Amino acid sequence: MALPKLVQILLASAGVLIAFSWHGTLQEDILHNYKAADGSKFHQTWFLAMLESFANVAIGGIGLIVYTSMYGTTRIDLPLGLISLTGLTQVSSKSFTSMAQTYGVPFYVATLAKSAKLLPVMFGSILFGGAIYQLHEYASVGAIVLGTIVVSWKKQSGSTSNEVFSIIGPALLCTALLCDAVTAGVQKRTKNSKLSMWDNMFWTNLSMTIIGGIVALVLGEIDSALSFCHANPEILYNIVKFSLMSALGQICIFWLISIGDPTLSTTVTTARKVISVLLSIIRNGHTLEPWKWAGLVIAIAGIVAEVFDKSSSKGHSKAP
Repeated sequence: MALPKLVQILLASAGVLIAFSWHGTLQEDILHNYKAADGSKFHQTWFLAMLESFANVAIGGIGLIVYTSMYGTTRIDLPLGLISLTGLTQVSSKSFTSMAQTYGVPFYVATLAKSAKLLPVMFGSILFGGAIYQLHEYASVGAIVLGTIVVSWKKQSGSTSNEVFSIIGPALLCTALLCDAVTAGVQKRTKNSKLSMWDNMFWTNLSMTIIGGIVALVLGEIDSALSFCHANPEILYNIVKFSLMSALGQICIFWLISIGDPTLSTTVTTARKVISVLLSIIRNGHTLEPWKWAGLVIAIAGIVAEVFDKSSSKGHSKAP
């Protein structure tokens, strides 16, 4: 007997929040906090994205085998072109976001900036997926974006090297958001193909692994990353945990997509980003001003409204 839709949404959402909050902490440790004995840092972002996707392929492959054995069906009419396109845009978004951090964008800024992808996701769903949103849905998304902007806002106290970073970092974040918009729109179309969550997870991440591997190979990141990990085995342990948490979170995300839509999964991952920002602030001994707490409340209110809206049977409709 299938669980009620609301229960499934709550379980999947909890999985996303726990797995990706830990995932975000590990990412911060890998890209920001870890320094080798010679002072160098890990900066091979395409290699990192490739390993993360590979872990998802492994877990997704196991799930697909179990699913196929239980239901005795195998899809042979997969929309591989669309799946490959989402693989390209997703691995690019991950890599560009990580690259932005290597160009000086603080972790909490990169994390909350990605919350703004709710707007391009809606735009992509309208443009590529034929979605039609209602006014209250725009209001919920607006509250989430406004709240996360307030939480991430940083008063500049001077032009120190830590506060001013190259335009390259923000440009990479904007590029990542554009990739997210295309991903959401194409996922709307693949959802119409009635893919199982395991088909979706396995084939999407397989394309991400292949694309990420090719780019990492061309850029010479594979050799340099392996050399860095060999010289600093402790970071390899964090990378393995980082990839496993991604796989667990991906299972929950594809579960959400299968029972909701890409906007719902984006809403929940936005909540995770707020949690990751708070964890980062606490871990690094920063304080949160009262007006940032107000922004957090606004964001959470929008998230709660969006989740309960998507858990109902109404949602948003599609263009004929």
